[in-house]
Amino acid sequence: MDGRHLGCLHYTPMAPGRRHRSLRLLLVAVLVNISFWQSTIVTDVTESGKTEDASSLYPSKRLPKVFTIVILTMNRLNSLQRLVGSLMNEGCQYGHHDEAVNIEIHVDRPKDGGTTAWLETISWASNLSWPYGEVDVVAAKENQGLRDSWFNAWRPEGDNERAIILEDDVEVSKLWYSWVNGAYDSYGQNSDVAGFSLQRQNVIPLTDGRIRKGGISANDNEAFLYSLLGSIGFAPTARIWREFLEWTDCALEHDVDVYVDGLITSRWWRKPKNKRSMWEQHLVYYMYHQNMFCLYQFPKNSALGLASHWKENGEHFKGKTRSSHGLVEDPAELGNFRFPSEPNKFDWGANPVTPTRRKTLIVSAALGDQEPDTFSSFLSSLRKHYSGDVMMAIATNASPEIRSVLAKYNAKHSEVDISNVQHSMDIHRFKLYSKYCTSEYDYCMAIDFRDSFFQDHPFKYVNMDGGHDLIFQSLGRSVKAISDHWK
Repeated sequence: MDGRHLGCLHYTPMAPGRRHRSLRLLLVAVLVNISFWQSTIVTDVTESGKTEDASSLYPSKRLPKVFTIVILTMNRLNSLQRLVGSLMNEGCQYGHHDEAVNIEIHVDRPKDGGTTAWLETISWASNLSWPYGEVDVVAAKENQGLRDSWFNAWRPEGDNERAIILEDDVEVSKLWYSWVNGAYDSYGQNSDVAGFSLQRQNVIPLTDGRIRKGGISANDNEAFLYSLLGSIGFAPTARIWREFLEWTDCALEHDVDVYVDGLITSRWWRKPKNKRSMWEQHLVYYMYHQNMFCLYQFPKNSALGLASHWKENGEHFKGKTRSSHGLVEDPAELGNFRFPSEPNKFDWGANPVTPTRRKTLIVSAALGDQEPDTFSSFLSSLRKHYSGDVMMAIATNASPEIRSVLAKYNAKHSEVDISNVQHSMDIHRFKLYSKYCTSEYDYCMAIDFRDSFFQDHPFKYVNMDGGHDLIFQSLGRSVKAISDHWK
């Protein structure tokens, strides 16, 4: 069976490269009338009508009340103690963020029952003193195996929840928490980011030779996106993880074959002993079909990482225990946690992904206003953030000064004889939008003219890969005054 089994169809997306190219029309609906100006980009109005901090609009910038650390363990007490010891490092700076940090320790039951080592692990975990939040110990009644332990590790209910999942043979840098929270702030709501990994990834999974020479690029030590997930300290984005788990529940029930042709991980997963222990292949398959990536960042020193993997004897490893990397301590090794707005992407062969530039259009009906200053305020604020196409509907008798402003800001215009408009302009303008928003554009934003100005890129918060044909966005709030830099 493939991922399009009827029972899983709802959760299985169209394969990469096969999405239909269709116009997306974004309507910015103005909800309140205001006496001076109204922002359509970064402000909103509450039900009570009170003005709030604009930063509260965007969930990715709002810290949750709780950050959850999920630890997966069984009977390796020494490993668990080493991991918790690294989490206890005062340099982690848990108190610098406005959230509690809770620990959940999930203790799987050995196949041979409740051994002494297992009971000792539960006892130690149950008596753990953790000053930054609560400790919850979840002891399995029967053996789950590593795969199901991951699938049952964290089930977020809201899109803004944050967590990291750690196997007990991982050790973390004191910088891990600041880095992960920075990643959540920057990319927590991105539709193409499945999560963030502390791993210094070195696996290139392609088997057909289309592999970048020199291995995975350090990307000048900036954060970057890579097609392969990293399970050594993995912090999933809440919405995508929840949707992935919903799909996985269905896929497991119907025995969906998650083989991805051309990837070595598929061969690993096909081995019978790995079916119950290798959880990663389900997410590899899901990310492949959703065209998603995992975020990484490598310290400048190639011997260091945000986490170290000790490769203890267990379901995946047998042999001598050893640390994979030293732990980075200097934030400068990671660019002091500055995250690029559009991180570079690398495919399954670690080759750079050439970004697809979406073609966009801003449309507005400016038929009743004959003041050049109004056009200048609208277009000057827009051009500070946006260089794409602009189409303005203007009256046939628009003054030369207005036409000069349009030319100055490289805005196209269409003349409308308002004396021939049969319906009210509130209705007629949508006919104009339909005329201007052709299939040439991926996204078209229709926006009010006189009472709008821009404080950011108008498409910044739009999911460009979302697949929706019509998006209603209502972002209006009273603004008491205009700062000079908006004009």
